[in-house]
Amino acid sequence: MVFDVDCNVGLYTDIFLKLANKVVAIDANSELLVPLTKRLKNQLNTGKLVVVNSAVTEKIGTTNFFKMSSVNLSSTSLKWKNNVVPNMFQHVKNVDCQIVPSITLDDLIDKYGIPNYIKIDIEGSNLLCPYSV
Repeated sequence: MVFDVDCNVGLYTDIFLKLANKVVAIDANSELLVPLTKRLKNQLNTGKLVVVNSAVTEKIGTTNFFKMSSVNLSSTSLKWKNNVVPNMFQHVKNVDCQIVPSITLDDLIDKYGIPNYIKIDIEGSNLLCPYSV
């Protein structure tokens, strides 16, 4: 089993589905999950793919999600939004701040089991996602 944390449009999800018995794809941006779930409808129906619309953070509840004009750079990290993006990606602008559900890795493990592999790509929020496996 694989956890694809911040699956985005599912490029890695597609690869993981070829290699694993089950993939749990997680993303805070619900807009990105629409085309992913349409494209991978068969895998969803068979249970090989589970899609979770949530940010992965240090606690269960809600968190701020900063949507950027380049969706690959959206993040829950205020430091990422205010410091990294303006300095490294001057062409990218903050589009919106939404409150989204948040879940922890521990909660994902409790619900789906211990994964064999976890891919984490959560722009600037990596330290908020501690490993306790």
